[in-house]
Amino acid sequence: MIRLAHQTLAFVRGTVPIITALLLMLLEFVPYRFAHIQAIMPHLFLAAAYYWALFRPDLMGAAPLFLAGVFYDLANGGAFGLTAFALVVMHYFAVSQRQILAGRMFLLSWFGFISVAIAYGIADWLLLSMITDAPVKPTAIVMQTLMTVSVYPLVARFLGQIHRLTLDR
Repeated sequence: MIRLAHQTLAFVRGTVPIITALLLMLLEFVPYRFAHIQAIMPHLFLAAAYYWALFRPDLMGAAPLFLAGVFYDLANGGAFGLTAFALVVMHYFAVSQRQILAGRMFLLSWFGFISVAIAYGIADWLLLSMITDAPVKPTAIVMQTLMTVSVYPLVARFLGQIHRLTLDR
C-alpha cells in the first residue's frame, strides 16, 4: 500500500512540468476586456516550456512538447505546426546548452530565453507573411516578443517556487 502511494506521488510529481505549462497555455486563451491585448499577449507557454526543458528535461521531453504545440496551434487557429516545431527546436537548444544556461546566473538563462523568443517571433512573422503572400507589419509580433521576454523572470520565479515545493523533495 505504501509502495503504491509512493508510486502515485512520483507520477503526480512527474506531471508537474507539463501541467503547469498547459495551465499557462490556457491563460493565453482567456478573453480579456482590453482591446487588442490578444495580439500582444505574451507566450507564457513558451516561457514555461523553456524553463522546464532547461531545469528538468527528464520531466519535459520533446514528445509532450510537440503534442502540446499541436494542441496550441489548433486552439489558437494560427499557423499549424509552428508552435510544435518551435517547441521541439527550443527543447533541443535548452537541453544542449543546459550546462551553460542552468544553475548559473539567472541572466544567462534569460539571455538564452531571449534568443528563443526572438527566433520564435521571426518564424511567426515569416510564416504569417508567407500565408498572407505579403510582408506583414511586424509591430504586433515585436510587441508580443517583448512582452514574452519581459514576463519570463516572473514565470521563471513562479515555476522555480513550484519546482522547489514539489520536485526537489
